[in-house]
Amino acid sequence: MFKYTLSEKDIITYMLYYLSSNRKTRNMSKKTLWIYSGCLIMMAIICYAIGDIIASIVISWLTIFLVIYTLFLRNYLMTKAMKRIAVRDMKDMIGSNIQLEINEDHLHFTDQAGEYKYLYSGFILISESSSYYFIKLNNSQCIIIPKINNEMEQSMKSMIARYSLAHKLQLDIKV
Repeated sequence: MFKYTLSEKDIITYMLYYLSSNRKTRNMSKKTLWIYSGCLIMMAIICYAIGDIIASIVISWLTIFLVIYTLFLRNYLMTKAMKRIAVRDMKDMIGSNIQLEINEDHLHFTDQAGEYKYLYSGFILISESSSYYFIKLNNSQCIIIPKINNEMEQSMKSMIARYSLAHKLQLDIKV
C-alpha cells in the first residue's frame, strides 16, 4: 500500500498534460490560428488594394502579433488559467490523503471521497512521465499517481507488464 497527497502542482501538471495530449484541443488551436491569420491577411490585402496603406500596415502587425501570441504566450497564459482553476475548483483534492494498493485484478484507491476499485480491464492508457503516472479509465476519469519511491514504480511497471496494459512512456512531456 502506498500513501501520498496531491499538491497544486500535481493537479496543474495533469491539466496541462491533458490539454497538450488531447488531439482535438491541439487541432482546434492550430485551425483557429490559421483561420484568424488568413482573415487578417485578406483584410490587409483588401485595404492595400483600395489604397488604405495605414490600415494595411496595422492589420499586418495584428497578424504578426496573433501568430507570436499563439505560438509563445499561449502556454504561459494557459498555465496561469490552470492555476486559477486548480485553486478555485479543485481545492478539495489538494492536500488530501490518498492510499493506493495494487492488487491481483484491480487497483484499490482510497481518498477523501471514498473507496474505489478499478479493474485493470477498465484501463484505457497509462501514460508515464518522469514524475507521474496518469491512468486514463474507460469512464472518462483519470488517476494521477506521482512517482513517490522506487518500490511504487517497480509495482506499477510489474502491473503494466503482467496484465499487458496499454502504456505510453513520455518522459519529456511538454506542458
